[in-house]
Amino acid sequence: MLVKSYYHDTRYPLCPYTLPELWEKAALRDAGNKVTWVDPFEEMGQKELYNQAMQVAKGLMALGMKRGDTLCCFGSRGSDPAIMFIACSSLGIIYMCNHLYAPVDQLMQKIISKVKPTAVLIGEIPCDETPFSSHFVRSSQSVTDHKISHVIFDRKAEKLDGYSKSSDWRSLSSVMAEGVKTISDELLASSKSKVEKREPCLYSLSSGSTGDIKLVLLSGATFAKIDKTKPEFKVLGLPDAATEEITLCAQLVESRFVNRDLVVFPYGGRREEKTIVSELLQAIETYRVTGFYTDQYYIMKIVNIPEYREGFDLSSLCCIITAGNIVSLEFKRRMLKIASLSIDIYGSTEFFSTVAAEGGSLLLRPTSVGQPYPNTEAKVVDENGDIVPVNVRGQLLLRGPFLFLEYKDQPELTAAAKTADGWFKTGDLVSMDEAGYLYIYGRMANSLRWKVAGDVVYSCSIESILRTHPSIKTCLVAGTKAEVSLEHEINYVIEAVPDSGLTPEDIKNFAMEKMNTRLEWPIRIFMYEHDELPYTSGSRRKLNRKALQEQIEARVAANPKENLVWDEEVYSGSYS
Repeated sequence: MLVKSYYHDTRYPLCPYTLPELWEKAALRDAGNKVTWVDPFEEMGQKELYNQAMQVAKGLMALGMKRGDTLCCFGSRGSDPAIMFIACSSLGIIYMCNHLYAPVDQLMQKIISKVKPTAVLIGEIPCDETPFSSHFVRSSQSVTDHKISHVIFDRKAEKLDGYSKSSDWRSLSSVMAEGVKTISDELLASSKSKVEKREPCLYSLSSGSTGDIKLVLLSGATFAKIDKTKPEFKVLGLPDAATEEITLCAQLVESRFVNRDLVVFPYGGRREEKTIVSELLQAIETYRVTGFYTDQYYIMKIVNIPEYREGFDLSSLCCIITAGNIVSLEFKRRMLKIASLSIDIYGSTEFFSTVAAEGGSLLLRPTSVGQPYPNTEAKVVDENGDIVPVNVRGQLLLRGPFLFLEYKDQPELTAAAKTADGWFKTGDLVSMDEAGYLYIYGRMANSLRWKVAGDVVYSCSIESILRTHPSIKTCLVAGTKAEVSLEHEINYVIEAVPDSGLTPEDIKNFAMEKMNTRLEWPIRIFMYEHDELPYTSGSRRKLNRKALQEQIEARVAANPKENLVWDEEVYSGSYS
Protein backbone atom coordinates (compact mmCIF):
# COMPACT_ATOMS: atom_id res chain seq x y z
CA MET A 1 0.00 0.00 0.00
CA LEU A 2 1.22 3.50 -0.81
CA VAL A 3 2.29 5.98 1.84
CA LYS A 4 3.24 8.82 -0.51
CA SER A 5 1.15 9.93 -3.49
CA TYR A 6 3.36 8.37 -6.19
CA TYR A 7 2.21 5.54 -8.49
CA HIS A 8 3.97 3.72 -11.33
CA ASP A 9 2.68 0.40 -12.73
CA THR A 10 5.49 -1.39 -14.59
CA ARG A 11 3.87 -4.83 -14.78
CA TYR A 12 3.42 -4.61 -18.54
CA PRO A 13 6.21 -3.96 -21.05
CA LEU A 14 6.23 -0.88 -23.20
CA CYS A 15 5.04 -1.42 -26.75
CA PRO A 16 8.27 -2.01 -28.75
CA TYR A 17 6.82 -1.04 -32.15
CA THR A 18 6.48 2.15 -34.13
CA LEU A 19 3.02 3.11 -35.28
CA PRO A 20 3.67 1.93 -38.89
CA GLU A 21 4.82 -1.42 -37.52
CA LEU A 22 1.68 -1.67 -35.37
CA TRP A 23 -0.55 -1.05 -38.39
CA GLU A 24 1.26 -3.67 -40.47
CA LYS A 25 1.40 -6.34 -37.75
CA ALA A 26 -2.30 -5.95 -37.05
CA ALA A 27 -3.14 -6.25 -40.75
CA LEU A 28 -1.04 -9.41 -41.09
CA ARG A 29 -2.68 -10.81 -37.97
CA ASP A 30 -6.12 -10.24 -39.55
CA ALA A 31 -8.39 -11.32 -36.70
CA GLY A 32 -11.45 -10.65 -38.85
CA ASN A 33 -12.49 -7.48 -37.04
CA LYS A 34 -14.34 -4.78 -38.92
CA VAL A 35 -15.33 -1.13 -38.71
CA THR A 36 -18.91 -0.11 -39.49
CA TRP A 37 -19.93 3.47 -40.24
CA VAL A 38 -23.67 3.73 -39.57
CA ASP A 39 -24.61 6.70 -41.76
CA PRO A 40 -23.63 6.93 -44.55
CA PHE A 41 -23.28 3.16 -44.26
CA GLU A 42 -19.86 1.62 -44.83
CA GLU A 43 -18.40 -1.64 -43.56
CA MET A 44 -14.79 -2.55 -43.94
CA GLY A 45 -12.55 -5.23 -42.49
CA GLN A 46 -9.50 -3.91 -40.74
CA LYS A 47 -7.20 -5.59 -43.28
CA GLU A 48 -9.01 -3.84 -46.14
CA LEU A 49 -8.82 -0.56 -44.24
CA TYR A 50 -5.05 -0.98 -44.00
CA ASN A 51 -4.65 -1.98 -47.66
CA GLN A 52 -6.55 1.11 -48.80
CA ALA A 53 -4.47 3.25 -46.44
CA MET A 54 -1.29 1.95 -48.06
CA GLN A 55 -2.70 2.93 -51.47
CA VAL A 56 -3.28 6.43 -50.09
CA ALA A 57 0.25 6.43 -48.64
CA LYS A 58 1.66 5.64 -52.07
CA GLY A 59 -0.50 8.40 -53.52
CA LEU A 60 0.87 10.94 -51.03
CA MET A 61 4.40 9.87 -51.93
CA ALA A 62 3.58 10.29 -55.61
CA LEU A 63 2.51 13.87 -54.84
CA GLY A 64 5.96 14.44 -53.35
CA MET A 65 4.86 14.47 -49.70
CA LYS A 66 7.43 13.30 -47.19
CA ARG A 67 8.17 12.76 -43.53
CA GLY A 68 7.63 15.96 -41.52
CA ASP A 69 4.99 17.41 -43.88
CA THR A 70 1.49 18.12 -42.57
CA LEU A 71 -1.94 17.23 -43.95
CA CYS A 72 -5.15 18.79 -42.59
CA CYS A 73 -8.64 17.34 -42.78
CA PHE A 74 -11.66 19.64 -43.15
CA GLY A 75 -15.22 18.30 -43.16
CA SER A 76 -14.53 14.70 -44.19
CA ARG A 77 -16.34 11.79 -42.54
CA GLY A 78 -16.64 8.04 -42.87
CA SER A 79 -13.70 5.82 -43.75
CA ASP A 80 -11.63 8.38 -45.66
CA PRO A 81 -10.31 10.34 -42.62
CA ALA A 82 -9.46 7.04 -40.89
CA ILE A 83 -7.63 5.75 -43.96
CA MET A 84 -5.81 9.09 -44.33
CA PHE A 85 -4.65 9.00 -40.70
CA ILE A 86 -3.24 5.47 -41.12
CA ALA A 87 -1.51 6.54 -44.35
CA CYS A 88 0.00 9.71 -42.88
CA SER A 89 1.18 8.09 -39.64
CA SER A 90 2.83 5.31 -41.66
CA LEU A 91 4.94 7.88 -43.52
CA GLY A 92 5.75 10.31 -40.69
CA ILE A 93 3.39 12.91 -42.14
CA ILE A 94 1.70 14.87 -39.35
CA TYR A 95 -2.09 14.63 -39.58
CA MET A 96 -4.42 17.40 -38.41
CA CYS A 97 -7.76 16.22 -37.04
CA ASN A 98 -11.19 17.27 -38.24
CA HIS A 99 -12.60 20.15 -36.24
CA LEU A 100 -16.01 21.74 -36.57
CA TYR A 101 -15.75 24.60 -34.12
CA ALA A 102 -17.52 27.83 -35.04
CA PRO A 103 -16.86 30.30 -36.55
CA VAL A 104 -15.52 27.94 -39.21
CA ASP A 105 -13.76 30.45 -41.46
CA GLN A 106 -11.89 31.99 -38.54
CA LEU A 107 -10.78 28.59 -37.26
CA MET A 108 -9.70 27.40 -40.71
CA GLN A 109 -7.62 30.55 -41.17
CA LYS A 110 -5.93 29.94 -37.83
CA ILE A 111 -5.17 26.30 -38.67
CA ILE A 112 -3.88 27.08 -42.16
CA SER A 113 -1.74 29.93 -40.82
CA LYS A 114 -0.30 28.06 -37.82
CA VAL A 115 -0.03 24.48 -39.11
CA LYS A 116 1.06 25.44 -42.63
CA PRO A 117 -0.15 22.18 -44.18
CA THR A 118 1.35 20.83 -47.38
CA ALA A 119 -1.98 19.23 -48.31
CA VAL A 120 -5.62 19.17 -47.19
CA LEU A 121 -8.43 16.62 -47.41
CA ILE A 122 -11.82 18.25 -47.99
CA GLY A 123 -15.15 16.54 -47.33
CA GLU A 124 -18.78 17.15 -48.13
CA ILE A 125 -20.19 17.93 -44.68
CA PRO A 126 -22.28 21.11 -44.82
CA CYS A 127 -21.55 23.65 -42.09
CA ASP A 128 -23.99 26.52 -41.52
CA GLU A 129 -25.60 25.32 -44.78
CA THR A 130 -22.32 26.03 -46.57
CA PRO A 131 -20.05 23.20 -47.84
CA PHE A 132 -16.63 22.94 -46.25
CA SER A 133 -15.13 23.39 -49.69
CA SER A 134 -16.52 26.94 -49.84
CA HIS A 135 -15.28 27.70 -46.32
CA PHE A 136 -11.86 26.39 -47.31
CA VAL A 137 -11.62 28.54 -50.45
CA ARG A 138 -12.43 31.70 -48.48
CA SER A 139 -10.10 30.80 -45.62
CA SER A 140 -7.11 29.80 -47.74
CA GLN A 141 -7.42 32.96 -49.86
CA SER A 142 -7.24 35.10 -46.71
CA VAL A 143 -3.92 33.50 -45.65
CA THR A 144 -1.42 34.93 -48.09
CA ASP A 145 1.61 32.89 -47.01
CA HIS A 146 0.00 29.45 -46.81
CA LYS A 147 2.02 26.40 -47.90
CA ILE A 148 -0.77 24.29 -49.40
CA SER A 149 0.39 22.50 -52.55
CA HIS A 150 -2.31 19.83 -52.84
CA VAL A 151 -6.08 19.92 -52.24
CA ILE A 152 -7.74 16.48 -52.20
CA PHE A 153 -11.50 15.95 -52.01
CA ASP A 154 -12.76 12.72 -50.46
CA ARG A 155 -14.66 9.89 -52.11
CA LYS A 156 -18.05 11.01 -50.81
CA ALA A 157 -17.54 14.43 -52.36
CA GLU A 158 -16.57 12.71 -55.63
CA LYS A 159 -20.07 11.21 -55.87
CA LEU A 160 -21.92 14.50 -55.36
CA ASP A 161 -23.34 16.25 -58.41
CA GLY A 162 -22.38 19.90 -58.43
CA TYR A 163 -19.75 19.59 -55.71
CA SER A 164 -17.93 22.92 -55.58
CA LYS A 165 -14.24 22.44 -56.36
CA SER A 166 -11.39 24.10 -58.22
CA SER A 167 -9.93 22.61 -61.39
CA ASP A 168 -6.55 21.91 -59.76
CA TRP A 169 -8.02 19.84 -56.91
CA ARG A 170 -7.48 16.08 -56.99
CA SER A 171 -9.93 13.35 -56.03
CA LEU A 172 -8.77 10.87 -53.39
CA SER A 173 -9.47 8.01 -55.83
CA SER A 174 -7.16 9.52 -58.45
CA VAL A 175 -4.43 10.08 -55.85
CA MET A 176 -4.67 6.42 -54.79
CA ALA A 177 -4.58 5.21 -58.40
CA GLU A 178 -1.54 7.33 -59.21
CA GLY A 179 0.29 6.01 -56.14
CA VAL A 180 -0.36 2.37 -56.99
CA LYS A 181 0.88 3.04 -60.51
CA THR A 182 4.12 4.87 -59.66
CA ILE A 183 5.29 3.87 -56.15
CA SER A 184 6.67 0.38 -55.50
CA ASP A 185 6.10 -1.67 -52.37
CA GLU A 186 9.84 -1.48 -51.69
CA LEU A 187 9.87 2.32 -51.80
CA LEU A 188 6.84 2.47 -49.50
CA ALA A 189 8.50 0.07 -47.04
CA SER A 190 11.66 2.18 -47.05
CA SER A 191 9.69 5.31 -46.15
CA LYS A 192 7.81 3.51 -43.37
CA SER A 193 11.05 2.19 -41.86
CA LYS A 194 12.29 5.73 -41.17
CA VAL A 195 9.44 6.55 -38.78
CA GLU A 196 10.39 6.46 -35.09
CA LYS A 197 8.34 5.54 -32.00
CA ARG A 198 8.12 9.15 -30.76
CA GLU A 199 7.59 10.50 -34.28
CA PRO A 200 5.36 13.60 -34.42
CA CYS A 201 2.08 12.16 -35.57
CA LEU A 202 -0.97 14.31 -35.06
CA TYR A 203 -2.09 17.86 -34.28
CA SER A 204 -5.24 18.30 -32.25
CA LEU A 205 -7.06 21.39 -31.10
CA SER A 206 -8.00 21.49 -27.46
CA SER A 207 -10.40 23.99 -25.90
CA GLY A 208 -10.28 24.13 -22.13
CA SER A 209 -12.98 25.22 -19.73
CA THR A 210 -12.26 28.86 -20.63
CA GLY A 211 -12.70 28.22 -24.35
CA ASP A 212 -9.05 29.07 -25.10
CA ILE A 213 -7.69 27.01 -28.01
CA LYS A 214 -4.35 25.17 -27.92
CA LEU A 215 -2.70 23.38 -30.83
CA VAL A 216 -1.22 20.19 -29.33
CA LEU A 217 1.35 17.98 -31.09
CA LEU A 218 1.11 14.26 -30.25
CA SER A 219 3.49 11.44 -31.11
CA GLY A 220 2.89 7.92 -32.39
CA ALA A 221 3.59 6.61 -28.88
CA THR A 222 0.35 8.27 -27.71
CA PHE A 223 -1.58 5.68 -29.71
CA ALA A 224 0.71 2.73 -28.96
CA LYS A 225 -0.46 2.09 -25.41
CA ILE A 226 -1.02 -1.58 -24.63
CA ASP A 227 -4.27 -1.20 -22.75
CA LYS A 228 -4.69 -3.63 -19.85
CA THR A 229 -7.22 -1.69 -17.78
CA LYS A 230 -10.49 -1.35 -19.69
CA PRO A 231 -13.00 -4.17 -20.09
CA GLU A 232 -12.69 -6.09 -23.34
CA PHE A 233 -15.61 -4.78 -25.34
CA LYS A 234 -16.52 -6.95 -28.30
CA VAL A 235 -18.23 -4.06 -30.06
CA LEU A 236 -17.26 -0.47 -29.24
CA GLY A 237 -19.40 2.45 -30.40
CA LEU A 238 -17.64 5.73 -31.21
CA PRO A 239 -18.53 9.18 -32.58
CA ASP A 240 -17.85 9.98 -36.22
CA ALA A 241 -14.44 11.33 -37.15
CA ALA A 242 -16.15 14.62 -38.00
CA THR A 243 -16.44 15.37 -34.27
CA GLU A 244 -14.13 13.02 -32.36
CA GLU A 245 -11.39 11.98 -34.74
CA ILE A 246 -8.69 11.60 -32.10
CA THR A 247 -10.83 9.01 -30.29
CA LEU A 248 -11.38 7.05 -33.49
CA CYS A 249 -7.66 7.20 -34.30
CA ALA A 250 -6.76 5.75 -30.90
CA GLN A 251 -9.35 2.98 -31.11
CA LEU A 252 -8.29 2.02 -34.63
CA VAL A 253 -4.88 1.19 -33.14
CA GLU A 254 -6.14 -0.50 -29.98
CA SER A 255 -8.95 -2.54 -31.54
CA ARG A 256 -6.50 -4.37 -33.81
CA PHE A 257 -5.03 -6.18 -30.83
CA VAL A 258 -8.07 -6.96 -28.68
CA ASN A 259 -10.39 -8.57 -31.26
CA ARG A 260 -12.81 -5.66 -31.20
CA ASP A 261 -15.25 -4.40 -33.81
CA LEU A 262 -15.91 -0.68 -34.05
CA VAL A 263 -19.26 0.96 -34.79
CA VAL A 264 -19.01 4.62 -35.76
CA PHE A 265 -22.12 6.61 -34.91
CA PRO A 266 -23.66 9.12 -37.34
CA TYR A 267 -22.44 12.71 -37.39
CA GLY A 268 -24.89 14.77 -35.33
CA GLY A 269 -24.59 18.16 -36.97
CA ARG A 270 -27.27 20.72 -36.13
CA ARG A 271 -30.26 18.41 -35.95
CA GLU A 272 -32.68 18.12 -33.07
CA GLU A 273 -31.32 16.65 -29.86
CA LYS A 274 -33.87 13.84 -29.58
CA THR A 275 -33.25 12.79 -33.20
CA ILE A 276 -29.51 12.48 -32.60
CA VAL A 277 -30.02 10.55 -29.34
CA SER A 278 -32.50 8.18 -31.02
CA GLU A 279 -30.00 7.43 -33.80
CA LEU A 280 -27.31 6.64 -31.22
CA LEU A 281 -29.60 4.29 -29.31
CA GLN A 282 -30.81 2.63 -32.51
CA ALA A 283 -27.21 1.95 -33.52
CA ILE A 284 -26.50 0.42 -30.10
CA GLU A 285 -29.50 -1.88 -30.52
CA THR A 286 -28.87 -2.80 -34.16
CA TYR A 287 -25.15 -3.57 -33.86
CA ARG A 288 -25.34 -5.02 -30.31
CA VAL A 289 -22.83 -2.48 -29.02
CA THR A 290 -21.28 -3.53 -25.69
CA GLY A 291 -19.44 -0.30 -24.84
CA PHE A 292 -19.78 3.20 -26.20
CA TYR A 293 -18.36 6.70 -26.02
CA THR A 294 -19.76 9.81 -27.68
CA ASP A 295 -20.26 13.52 -27.09
CA GLN A 296 -20.71 13.93 -23.33
CA TYR A 297 -23.76 16.11 -23.88
CA TYR A 298 -25.65 13.19 -25.43
CA ILE A 299 -24.41 10.75 -22.80
CA MET A 300 -25.90 13.08 -20.20
CA LYS A 301 -29.21 13.04 -22.03
CA ILE A 302 -29.26 9.25 -22.44
CA VAL A 303 -28.51 8.68 -18.75
CA ASN A 304 -30.66 11.44 -17.25
CA ILE A 305 -33.80 11.17 -19.41
CA PRO A 306 -35.36 7.68 -19.20
CA GLU A 307 -37.97 8.59 -21.83
CA TYR A 308 -35.21 8.83 -24.44
CA ARG A 309 -34.30 5.17 -23.83
CA GLU A 310 -37.84 3.86 -24.08
CA GLY A 311 -38.45 1.47 -26.97
CA PHE A 312 -34.78 0.56 -27.47
CA ASP A 313 -33.17 -2.78 -26.61
CA LEU A 314 -29.95 -1.86 -24.78
CA SER A 315 -29.41 -5.30 -23.25
CA SER A 316 -26.03 -5.72 -25.02
CA LEU A 317 -24.65 -2.59 -23.37
CA CYS A 318 -22.26 -3.23 -20.47
CA CYS A 319 -20.22 -0.02 -20.45
CA ILE A 320 -20.77 3.70 -20.96
CA ILE A 321 -17.55 5.71 -21.10
CA THR A 322 -17.52 9.24 -19.74
CA ALA A 323 -14.54 11.52 -20.26
CA GLY A 324 -13.60 15.17 -20.23
CA ASN A 325 -16.00 16.30 -17.50
CA ILE A 326 -16.27 15.78 -13.75
CA VAL A 327 -19.65 14.14 -13.24
CA SER A 328 -21.70 13.83 -10.08
CA LEU A 329 -21.92 10.74 -7.91
CA GLU A 330 -25.61 10.43 -8.66
CA PHE A 331 -24.93 10.51 -12.40
CA LYS A 332 -22.42 7.66 -12.03
CA ARG A 333 -24.99 5.63 -10.13
CA ARG A 334 -27.57 6.14 -12.88
CA MET A 335 -24.99 5.21 -15.49
CA LEU A 336 -24.12 1.98 -13.64
CA LYS A 337 -27.79 0.98 -13.55
CA ILE A 338 -27.85 1.14 -17.35
CA ALA A 339 -24.43 -0.46 -17.91
CA SER A 340 -22.79 -2.12 -14.91
CA LEU A 341 -19.17 -1.91 -16.15
CA SER A 342 -19.26 1.79 -16.99
CA ILE A 343 -16.04 3.73 -16.55
CA ASP A 344 -14.94 7.33 -16.09
CA ILE A 345 -11.80 8.21 -18.06
CA TYR A 346 -9.62 11.11 -17.00
CA GLY A 347 -7.35 12.85 -19.45
CA SER A 348 -6.78 15.77 -21.75
CA THR A 349 -5.39 16.18 -25.24
CA GLU A 350 -1.92 16.48 -23.68
CA PHE A 351 -2.18 13.11 -21.90
CA PHE A 352 -4.91 11.44 -23.87
CA SER A 353 -7.00 9.12 -21.61
CA THR A 354 -3.93 8.16 -19.58
CA VAL A 355 -5.97 7.42 -16.45
CA ALA A 356 -8.99 5.09 -16.45
CA ALA A 357 -11.02 3.00 -14.07
CA GLU A 358 -11.33 -0.72 -14.65
CA GLY A 359 -14.73 -2.08 -15.53
CA GLY A 360 -16.66 -2.50 -12.31
CA SER A 361 -14.36 -0.34 -10.18
CA LEU A 362 -16.93 2.46 -10.07
CA LEU A 363 -19.01 0.11 -7.92
CA LEU A 364 -16.21 0.03 -5.33
CA ARG A 365 -14.77 3.53 -5.75
CA PRO A 366 -17.52 5.59 -7.41
CA THR A 367 -15.80 8.94 -6.88
CA SER A 368 -12.46 7.82 -8.38
CA VAL A 369 -11.41 8.06 -12.04
CA GLY A 370 -9.14 5.04 -11.61
CA GLN A 371 -5.40 4.40 -11.74
CA PRO A 372 -2.85 5.68 -14.28
CA TYR A 373 -2.24 3.36 -17.24
CA PRO A 374 0.77 1.03 -17.09
CA ASN A 375 4.11 2.78 -17.65
CA THR A 376 2.69 6.19 -16.73
CA GLU A 377 4.18 7.77 -13.61
CA ALA A 378 1.85 9.88 -11.47
CA LYS A 379 2.52 11.95 -8.38
CA VAL A 380 0.59 14.51 -6.34
CA VAL A 381 2.66 17.48 -5.15
CA ASP A 382 2.23 20.53 -2.95
CA GLU A 383 3.02 24.12 -3.90
CA ASN A 384 6.74 23.47 -3.31
CA GLY A 385 6.76 20.47 -5.65
CA ASP A 386 7.10 17.92 -2.86
CA ILE A 387 5.12 14.67 -3.01
CA VAL A 388 2.26 14.75 -0.49
CA PRO A 389 1.08 11.81 1.67
CA VAL A 390 -1.79 9.70 0.33
CA ASN A 391 -5.27 11.20 0.63
CA VAL A 392 -3.86 14.74 0.70
CA ARG A 393 -4.84 17.12 -2.08
CA GLY A 394 -2.34 18.67 -4.44
CA GLN A 395 -1.52 19.11 -8.12
CA LEU A 396 -1.25 16.01 -10.31
CA LEU A 397 1.94 15.57 -12.35
CA LEU A 398 2.36 12.86 -15.00
CA ARG A 399 5.36 11.46 -16.87
CA GLY A 400 5.63 8.82 -19.56
CA PRO A 401 6.03 8.09 -23.27
CA PHE A 402 2.35 8.76 -24.02
CA LEU A 403 2.43 12.48 -23.22
CA PHE A 404 2.25 15.21 -25.86
CA LEU A 405 5.40 16.61 -27.45
CA GLU A 406 4.71 20.35 -27.49
CA TYR A 407 2.28 23.19 -28.05
CA LYS A 408 2.73 24.28 -31.65
CA ASP A 409 4.96 27.39 -31.90
CA GLN A 410 4.55 28.10 -28.18
CA PRO A 411 7.87 27.11 -26.56
CA GLU A 412 7.18 29.26 -23.48
CA LEU A 413 3.85 27.54 -22.88
CA THR A 414 5.43 24.12 -23.41
CA ALA A 415 8.26 24.95 -20.98
CA ALA A 416 5.75 26.18 -18.38
CA ALA A 417 3.70 22.96 -18.69
CA LYS A 418 6.64 20.52 -18.44
CA THR A 419 9.42 20.28 -15.89
CA ALA A 420 13.04 19.84 -16.93
CA ASP A 421 12.88 16.13 -16.07
CA GLY A 422 9.76 15.49 -18.14
CA TRP A 423 6.84 15.83 -15.71
CA PHE A 424 3.68 17.38 -17.14
CA LYS A 425 1.86 19.71 -14.76
CA THR A 426 -1.81 18.94 -15.31
CA GLY A 427 -3.10 21.88 -13.30
CA ASP A 428 -5.70 19.63 -11.66
CA LEU A 429 -6.35 19.45 -7.93
CA VAL A 430 -6.44 15.75 -7.00
CA SER A 431 -5.73 13.23 -4.27
CA MET A 432 -4.40 9.66 -4.48
CA ASP A 433 -5.40 6.82 -2.16
CA GLU A 434 -3.27 3.95 -0.83
CA ALA A 435 -3.91 1.84 -3.96
CA GLY A 436 -3.01 4.57 -6.46
CA TYR A 437 -6.59 5.52 -7.36
CA LEU A 438 -7.02 9.20 -8.27
CA TYR A 439 -9.81 11.54 -7.19
CA ILE A 440 -10.30 14.70 -9.22
CA TYR A 441 -11.62 17.91 -7.63
CA GLY A 442 -11.22 20.34 -10.48
CA ARG A 443 -8.91 22.66 -12.35
CA MET A 444 -6.61 24.67 -10.11
CA ALA A 445 -6.67 27.44 -12.70
CA ASN A 446 -10.47 27.50 -12.47
CA SER A 447 -10.31 27.29 -8.71
CA LEU A 448 -9.30 30.81 -7.83
CA ARG A 449 -8.29 30.88 -4.22
CA TRP A 450 -10.97 32.99 -2.61
CA LYS A 451 -9.88 34.85 0.52
CA VAL A 452 -12.60 34.40 3.12
CA ALA A 453 -12.29 35.59 6.73
CA GLY A 454 -8.51 35.64 6.47
CA ASP A 455 -8.30 32.08 5.16
CA VAL A 456 -8.14 30.53 1.66
CA VAL A 457 -11.05 28.62 0.12
CA TYR A 458 -10.77 26.55 -3.09
CA SER A 459 -13.90 26.56 -5.25
CA CYS A 460 -13.14 23.12 -6.69
CA SER A 461 -12.99 21.67 -3.17
CA ILE A 462 -16.52 22.94 -2.52
CA GLU A 463 -17.71 21.73 -5.92
CA SER A 464 -16.41 18.21 -5.32
CA ILE A 465 -18.68 17.99 -2.26
CA LEU A 466 -21.66 19.55 -4.04
CA ARG A 467 -21.41 16.92 -6.78
CA THR A 468 -22.13 14.18 -4.25
CA HIS A 469 -25.67 15.55 -3.80
CA PRO A 470 -28.02 13.27 -5.77
CA SER A 471 -30.11 16.19 -7.08
CA ILE A 472 -27.27 18.43 -8.25
CA LYS A 473 -26.46 18.00 -11.93
CA THR A 474 -24.03 20.90 -12.48
CA CYS A 475 -22.39 23.24 -10.00
CA LEU A 476 -19.94 26.10 -9.91
CA VAL A 477 -18.63 28.22 -7.04
CA ALA A 478 -18.06 31.90 -7.80
CA GLY A 479 -16.39 34.33 -5.44
CA THR A 480 -17.45 37.98 -5.43
CA LYS A 481 -15.98 40.95 -3.58
CA ALA A 482 -17.71 41.66 -0.27
CA GLU A 483 -19.26 45.10 0.21
CA VAL A 484 -17.69 45.66 3.63
CA SER A 485 -14.18 44.26 3.12
CA LEU A 486 -11.51 43.36 0.56
CA GLU A 487 -12.31 39.69 0.95
CA HIS A 488 -14.72 37.46 -0.98
CA GLU A 489 -18.18 35.99 -0.57
CA ILE A 490 -18.98 32.50 -1.75
CA ASN A 491 -21.80 32.03 -4.26
CA TYR A 492 -23.13 28.68 -5.49
CA VAL A 493 -24.42 28.26 -9.05
CA ILE A 494 -26.57 25.14 -9.28
CA GLU A 495 -28.32 23.24 -12.06
CA ALA A 496 -30.67 20.73 -10.46
CA VAL A 497 -31.46 17.28 -11.78
CA PRO A 498 -34.76 17.66 -13.72
CA ASP A 499 -37.89 17.16 -11.59
CA SER A 500 -35.81 16.69 -8.43
CA GLY A 501 -37.55 19.54 -6.60
CA LEU A 502 -34.21 20.78 -5.26
CA THR A 503 -34.45 24.16 -3.49
CA PRO A 504 -31.87 26.69 -2.29
CA GLU A 505 -32.83 25.78 1.28
CA ASP A 506 -31.97 22.12 0.57
CA ILE A 507 -28.57 23.16 -0.78
CA LYS A 508 -27.90 25.46 2.18
CA ASN A 509 -28.67 22.68 4.66
CA PHE A 510 -26.50 20.23 2.70
CA ALA A 511 -23.60 22.68 2.75
CA MET A 512 -23.92 23.25 6.49
CA GLU A 513 -23.78 19.50 7.05
CA LYS A 514 -21.11 18.43 4.54
CA MET A 515 -18.62 21.26 3.97
CA ASN A 516 -15.24 21.11 5.67
CA THR A 517 -15.62 24.57 7.22
CA ARG A 518 -18.31 27.24 7.50
CA LEU A 519 -16.14 29.42 5.25
CA GLU A 520 -17.30 27.16 2.40
CA TRP A 521 -20.99 27.87 3.10
CA PRO A 522 -22.75 30.00 0.48
CA ILE A 523 -23.79 33.61 0.90
CA ARG A 524 -25.96 33.33 -2.23
CA ILE A 525 -27.34 30.45 -4.30
CA PHE A 526 -28.20 30.98 -7.96
CA MET A 527 -30.41 28.33 -9.57
CA TYR A 528 -29.90 27.90 -13.34
CA GLU A 529 -31.67 25.85 -15.99
CA HIS A 530 -29.41 23.92 -18.38
CA ASP A 531 -30.13 26.21 -21.34
CA GLU A 532 -29.19 29.26 -19.25
CA LEU A 533 -25.64 28.04 -18.59
CA PRO A 534 -22.84 29.19 -20.94
CA TYR A 535 -20.81 26.42 -22.62
CA THR A 536 -17.67 26.48 -24.73
CA SER A 537 -17.96 25.70 -28.43
CA GLY A 538 -16.52 22.61 -30.04
CA SER A 539 -17.01 18.86 -30.06
CA ARG A 540 -16.43 18.59 -26.29
CA ARG A 541 -18.60 21.32 -24.85
CA LYS A 542 -17.68 22.28 -21.32
CA LEU A 543 -19.12 24.73 -18.85
CA ASN A 544 -17.64 28.15 -19.63
CA ARG A 545 -16.56 28.99 -16.13
CA LYS A 546 -15.11 32.36 -17.03
CA ALA A 547 -18.33 33.58 -18.63
CA LEU A 548 -20.44 32.27 -15.75
CA GLN A 549 -18.15 33.91 -13.16
CA GLU A 550 -18.59 37.22 -15.00
CA GLN A 551 -22.38 36.78 -15.00
CA ILE A 552 -22.47 36.24 -11.24
CA GLU A 553 -20.15 39.19 -10.60
CA ALA A 554 -22.46 41.42 -12.65
CA ARG A 555 -25.60 40.19 -10.89
CA VAL A 556 -24.12 40.68 -7.43
CA ALA A 557 -22.81 44.14 -8.34
CA ALA A 558 -26.25 45.13 -9.59
CA ASN A 559 -28.09 43.74 -6.54
CA PRO A 560 -25.97 42.43 -3.66
CA LYS A 561 -29.05 41.11 -1.86
CA GLU A 562 -30.25 38.93 -4.76
CA ASN A 563 -30.62 35.26 -3.79
CA LEU A 564 -29.18 35.68 -0.29
CA VAL A 565 -29.65 32.51 1.74
CA TRP A 566 -29.20 34.25 5.10
CA ASP A 567 -31.29 37.00 6.65
CA GLU A 568 -29.87 40.50 6.56
CA GLU A 569 -28.55 40.42 10.11
CA VAL A 570 -26.46 37.34 9.39
CA TYR A 571 -25.50 38.64 5.92
CA SER A 572 -24.21 41.95 7.26
CA GLY A 573 -21.64 40.04 9.28
CA SER A 574 -20.93 37.60 6.42
CA TYR A 575 -18.45 34.99 7.72
CA SER A 576 -17.66 36.72 11.01
